[in-house]
Formats: sequence, structure tokens, C-alpha cells
Amino acid sequence: MFAYDVITLTYYLIQGSPDYLGRAFAFPLLKLPNETYEPPMFPALLQWWPIMRGQAASGELLASFELMQVKSAT
Repeated sequence: MFAYDVITLTYYLIQGSPDYLGRAFAFPLLKLPNETYEPPMFPALLQWWPIMRGQAASGELLASFELMQVKSAT
């Protein structure tokens, strides 16, 4: 099973209502507690993610995403 992030992009101006730019779906790099946080796997590299507005492409997002599982404090 893969985890994915849904990123909603909105443009805000000082006056007026926000404009919806689109949505991007990205897959984060998963880090489990037994893995060390060191190169070459970590940190996650920047990647281009397509931004979609409905069925139409509306741009690209340059970002990196990480999902880290931490050990319970108990």
C-alpha cells in the first residue's frame, strides 16, 4: 500500500476571494523507525509534480515530501 499526499493550491489576494489553481498528487518518501536518516535515501529529493485542474493540466509543483514513522513514547 502506498501513501500519497493531496495538495490543493489556492491563490490569495489581499482583496477578493481566493482563486483555485488546481490539485497535485504526490508520493512521499517513507521513513520507518529502523532506517537511518542519511544519504542517499534522505533527505527526499525535489521532484516536479503535475498540477491538475479537473482534467486539464494547470502547471507543476516543485517539492519534496517525507512521511516519517516515529516510535511510540510509551
